Amino acid sequence: MTAKLTTHEPGNDRTFEVTEAGITIGRHADNQASLDDSRLSRFHAKIKFKDGAWYAEDLGSTNGSFLNDKKFDGEVKISRGDKLRFGATAAELEWEETASAAAPAPAPAPQKVDVPEKAKEAAESPDVKTAATIVAPLSSLVKDLPEDLKPAVGGAIRKPVIGGGLRPGLKLPPKPAGLKPGLKLPPKPAGLKPGLKLPPKPPALKLPPKPGAGA
Repeated sequence: MTAKLTTHEPGNDRTFEVTEAGITIGRHADNQASLDDSRLSRFHAKIKFKDGAWYAEDLGSTNGSFLNDKKFDGEVKISRGDKLRFGATAAELEWEETASAAAPAPAPAPQKVDVPEKAKEAAESPDVKTAATIVAPLSSLVKDLPEDLKPAVGGAIRKPVIGGGLRPGLKLPPKPAGLKPGLKLPPKPAGLKPGLKLPPKPPALKLPPKPGAGA
């Protein structure tokens, strides 16, 4: 990351490129920012990049270094728009965010969930497939039943469980009856009412003997 340091000497504005290695400011010619200011020390201050931010460091100057008109010793972090002053020289530091710093962090890749081999084998077992072939027709059968029979029949159907085939207690529903529960057929009509008896047969009649039969 690079930045630009603009200094305002009396009647002379200058711009210096600042790398992450930093630059020093002072009256001596060995400074990267060598300025003609009598109030500057020979090696007055330093601008440097550290821990992802820019800092100004006073190098033990005689007339001091200032950030927003406040004198500081040692180093101080520089924010955008801050006003610097070294001796009688005002300055500003400007920089642009790099593309890598401005770009949002990529979203984490979705994690792949591994299905245990035992679960795969259980899902493909013959018991589960057989249970599915039984439950599917029964479910369609329940839809065709009368409304009063659906709760009783539907409660007997259970979905298959992986690795276990049908749940315990699974019963096939009875065939739908045409009559509602509790309705009974009337008994066959009887010819006679209960307790009715036929009259007894009349006694046999005896004919009188023919005349002259006893002679």
